[in-house]
Amino acid sequence: AQIDEKNDIIAELEEELEAEKVKKAEMDTQLMTTATARLEERVAKDAANAKLWEMTKKFEAAKLRWKTWWKEQKERFFAELADTETHLKANSHAVVKLKA
Repeated sequence: AQIDEKNDIIAELEEELEAEKVKKAEMDTQLMTTATARLEERVAKDAANAKLWEMTKKFEAAKLRWKTWWKEQKERFFAELADTETHLKANSHAVVKLKA
């Protein structure tokens, strides 16, 4: 009878152990799923941040090119304006001399 009682206790403990193993396996699966999801979110966020950084760099480079182009256009315009002014002054002096 004592042996049967001990066998019953052992069988109960084995059942509890199996139930705990199943619980642990489920928890491990849940933890891995959560960890994987968080890692995927982080990777996606990092990729989005990298893309945003790349786009920002491209935008800044384009803005710099535009500013440089605009500065060159203004300088060229003012140089041409100065040349025209010099040319007009020279012509007006020549006209004044011819009239005199």
